[in-house]
Amino acid sequence: ELFYITTNGEWKKYGAHFELLEDAYLDIDAWISCAISLGYSEIILQGHSLGTIKVIRYMFEGSYKERVKKIILLAPFDRTYLIERFAPGKWENFVEIAKQKVLEGKADEIIPTEFDEVAMSYKTYVSWHDENDYQHMFDFYDKDYTYPILNKIELPVKVIVGTKDEYLYPSNPDHPEKAIETLKRNIKHFSYKLIDGAEHSFSGYEKIIASEVSDFT
Repeated sequence: ELFYITTNGEWKKYGAHFELLEDAYLDIDAWISCAISLGYSEIILQGHSLGTIKVIRYMFEGSYKERVKKIILLAPFDRTYLIERFAPGKWENFVEIAKQKVLEGKADEIIPTEFDEVAMSYKTYVSWHDENDYQHMFDFYDKDYTYPILNKIELPVKVIVGTKDEYLYPSNPDHPEKAIETLKRNIKHFSYKLIDGAEHSFSGYEKIIASEVSDFT
């Protein structure tokens, strides 16, 4: 098992199976602090997939959020729909079970396979799926959702997704432009690039990604 020590002297396991989204700001804090110490003043946050949630959360939780000038979101995805599709009518109960496991001191144990197709600890499952607006940031399937988090973002945001991204809008995969329209309505300073043929990983489209990022920065 691998561990790291936090700034307050606490030892924690590390790795994707054990991470907490609410702790992501600590890593971003460290990188921004390093960049500032090296003389950088134009701080741009870029996240891919789950990282899109982390960089948006940073704008509410991070110590250096005032230093961030722009945000780039690569392949955001409708996580709530995906878990509902995987465990329909069950996942919310699974969250409550996971919370109880955390209280019982079993936070680092790995969830049963029926909870999610992604292996993770009980505490990570709670972090991903507990009920709050951070967890529902990209709920494109929900026609009534009002996107309170995204509506508070004042910085320029660029979204880059592929037309074949299997996770962006899984409830309506043939029309990724509808998810883009939703983002455009709810992010004040919004631009985007739909890359024809690209999937969630952008494999084979790296040069286009680099060009789009460079143009925005």
